[in-house]
Amino acid sequence: MKDKSDPKGSELEEQVNNVKLKLDELTIENRRLRSELTDAQTNLALVRSEMATVRQQHKDKCQELSM
Repeated sequence: MKDKSDPKGSELEEQVNNVKLKLDELTIENRRLRSELTDAQTNLALVRSEMATVRQQHKDKCQELSM
């Protein structure tokens, strides 16, 4: 008589391995996306800072020209 649990066990093991591989892929993608998000947030902060500087320079120049 054949042992039916062996093929099922092998199939289950394959499914578990596939899930683990998918989890690893998603973990790597998540790290990459988080890193890209951090870079984007840093760039946004720099642009905002530059914008504030330009606004202040513009304001100063307008006041200077008004005198």
